[in-house]
Amino acid sequence: MRRCPYSCGKARHWSGIAHDVILQKIWTLIRSFQQQRTTSEKKLENGADKAWSEQFLSLLGQALSGQIQRKEDYVLEQSPQRTHDTDFDLLTLAQWPEPKHIEESPLLPSVLAELDCQICYAALFDPLTTPCGHTFCRSCLLRSADHSPQCPTCRATIPPPFANLYHAPCSAVLASFFLNFWRPLWRERQLHIKEEQDLTEIFGTADASRLGPGITLPIFVCTLAFPYMPTFLHIFEPRYKLMIRRCVESGDGRFGIVLPRLPTASQSAGEAQGCPSATYGTVLRINSVQYLEDGRSLLETTGEDRFRLERWGSRDGYMVGRVELLPDDGTDGDSEAETESSLYPAGDLGFTLSPQDDALDIAGLLQEATHFIGKLRQGSAPWVLQHLEITHGEVPDDPSVFAFWVASLIPVHEEEKYLLLKARGVRTRLRIVLHWVRKLQNQLWFHGSCAVM
Repeated sequence: MRRCPYSCGKARHWSGIAHDVILQKIWTLIRSFQQQRTTSEKKLENGADKAWSEQFLSLLGQALSGQIQRKEDYVLEQSPQRTHDTDFDLLTLAQWPEPKHIEESPLLPSVLAELDCQICYAALFDPLTTPCGHTFCRSCLLRSADHSPQCPTCRATIPPPFANLYHAPCSAVLASFFLNFWRPLWRERQLHIKEEQDLTEIFGTADASRLGPGITLPIFVCTLAFPYMPTFLHIFEPRYKLMIRRCVESGDGRFGIVLPRLPTASQSAGEAQGCPSATYGTVLRINSVQYLEDGRSLLETTGEDRFRLERWGSRDGYMVGRVELLPDDGTDGDSEAETESSLYPAGDLGFTLSPQDDALDIAGLLQEATHFIGKLRQGSAPWVLQHLEITHGEVPDDPSVFAFWVASLIPVHEEEKYLLLKARGVRTRLRIVLHWVRKLQNQLWFHGSCAVM
């Protein structure tokens, strides 16, 4: 029996503790090398071999002695225990001096061959060891966990919650090996991982310069979202788990969200031909992520900007787009009429308002729509109003926000709400909202005092 060296202090049977498979192999390899030299009476006369093997074993001891109750434990068992040092600092290790004459040792290729990830078959980077003792790159293990909760090598179940894989410290011993003996390889792997997350390479520099000041975003093909409004998402598909993880790791936390391709897209003005989704969408910023035990996640996001897809491609199963952000063109009627006439044939938005409604300015349109919302709120239960205020906030006074707030609440078909993302002016969006108001007022349920909000 051995007592746990961590805070729990429980006694456990030695055979029940998993060993780090890679460290076990390296330990055996070095011991075997030393024994062969001793047996054949060819002592470690090569200074590089001696210094290298001694430094390797010394590094094992230094890294593990603080994690195991007695240093003699792992020496006695001839195999060091798997351990993660929560205080391990890669930046500190990067300052350690390079050992001399390491490249001359015949042990180098043999040990390095054991330090490959069995998923990507490249050198380990940010190594993470599973409870069963197998080690992989953290990014590789996370991608594997998106599809299966089992160890890729032995198929043992990785215990939930999978959020532990995001935050668990890397294997201090293996990382220190690279930073002591193969630091250039570690840096090369670090750059490679960074390049995998660089979306600009999808379209190339030629496309980027031709498209001007656009930005490249991962695209979530799912539902409608609007600027300034909260959007709550449930992520369960493996490709979108990967997408969200990369958004969070990048530090930017932004992605685009669009509807699937609309049935009438081929006839709709402004829609890109051949686009696998709707052309217009919203940039969302991740506010918080809650990881569930089975690997799914719940996202709380807020809409920022509207955009139009200029180019599109794919990466690892999810869509990536080069997008043009769409600021509002102003609030005066003349500029909006010019904009809408270029977007819709003859300025036709697909509906007509009465002459009185069509003549209203922004303030008048806002007043009419606000009056309708007020009547609906009067017939709503108090708990409904409280829920709406917590989720979406109170009725906004800002005309540029009001239309998106209404679209998040009232029961209107998504194709009609989609017009708000295409409209580039505040007055145009308020005209669309007033059209919804008039249509709802003419329906039987409204006259019967049935409340929806």
